[in-house]
Amino acid sequence: MLRLVALLVITRLTFTLSDSSACYTYENYSIYAVETTSTESVIPESQKSIYVVLNQRRQCDSNGRTRATATYLVPPNKGQDFQKLVEGNENVRCGLVIGNLGPVIKEEKWQASYRSGGSFYESYHSYNEMLSYLHSLKKLKNRAGQTMAQIEFIGKTTENRDMVLVKISSDHSAKKPIIFFEAGIHGREWLAPTSAMYMIDQLVHNITQRHVLDGIDFYIIPLSNPDGYEYSREYDRLWRKTRSKHNGFYGVDGNRNFDFHWKGEGASDLPQSEIYRGPTPFSEPETRHIRDVGKKYSKRINTFVSLHCFGPFIVYPWGYQVVEDIPQGDLMDKMAREAAEAIRKFSGTNYRVGMSSKLLYDSPGGSDDYFKGVLGVNLAFTIEISPAGKPSFIVHPSKITKITSELFEGIKVLAKYAAAYKPT
Repeated sequence: MLRLVALLVITRLTFTLSDSSACYTYENYSIYAVETTSTESVIPESQKSIYVVLNQRRQCDSNGRTRATATYLVPPNKGQDFQKLVEGNENVRCGLVIGNLGPVIKEEKWQASYRSGGSFYESYHSYNEMLSYLHSLKKLKNRAGQTMAQIEFIGKTTENRDMVLVKISSDHSAKKPIIFFEAGIHGREWLAPTSAMYMIDQLVHNITQRHVLDGIDFYIIPLSNPDGYEYSREYDRLWRKTRSKHNGFYGVDGNRNFDFHWKGEGASDLPQSEIYRGPTPFSEPETRHIRDVGKKYSKRINTFVSLHCFGPFIVYPWGYQVVEDIPQGDLMDKMAREAAEAIRKFSGTNYRVGMSSKLLYDSPGGSDDYFKGVLGVNLAFTIEISPAGKPSFIVHPSKITKITSELFEGIKVLAKYAAAYKPT
């Protein structure tokens, strides 16, 4: 099984407590995609501190052979060395995705700050801008005369930011089943909270979409890692983790911090790692708040969705390892495939569907596994949102509308099934 777990001990990601205000431009850093049939990492242990894996996925070819693709962050002036290193392995293909990451990040930030007017979701926004927008929704009423989008403060982050739950319903007193979303648990995945905000916008402002709320309530945490998100915006565009402090290093991977197969392979016990699981399950206030919302509304939540970037994938448990017999597996697969088909018909984008550990990589301690395996939410999914172009976390703001609108078509399919679902 592919193990492309890099320990991020290069300067840009290994932060001592005194480094928290450094700003990383990624000038002359490059991104390469590597495809291989190997079941082992193509990067020797001695080189994993230099060449950092950003994303991984798996796919079976027409002969049933598994091919694994990973994208790597390569430091300045190391491109040729990297290619020689990986191409020394058998059955490896290596290609340049982004030659210089610095200007790409600059352009993204410039466009995000320049674009004005239009709808809220046509640009990337700060945490404070998101909160202000959510508060502006209080004046909108549903057909029962209630505040359509209720805001519930669910707790504080490590850096004392509020985490919020947005509860959207056509009638809050009806206590309908809930489809529960959390987005942006990884700071650098800006498309995830942006997509959550678009979903909120459509449900409350677009009258033609309000039928989606028939028989189901939407509960949404639009930004699950506010600290990491803001740090990604201000200092390090590729920052993934939370901002807690552990043994001289910052951050825990929130999607390795849930208490379900927490110590499994695919997570790290090293604080400097991108996939550091934390000193204990739920060591992070952010993951505790998500858990507590799940527990509070567990009797009504029948579907859970975690929004990530980048894909395009719609996957379901288990993530901790490949398991052939999954409770409600056939139904989850059917739902995911119909959602993917709705997206394809809308825009032509092809989302791949399947078990998380088969299509991506082993990810123990994930939120979707926890909601299904511990809280008993029968239908659980992770959507890795399409970047609509080169495989990267960095997506030009001009593409946001296409990406978020096509995703909403798939989400409506999941909501339709959630509204009709009757546990057996």
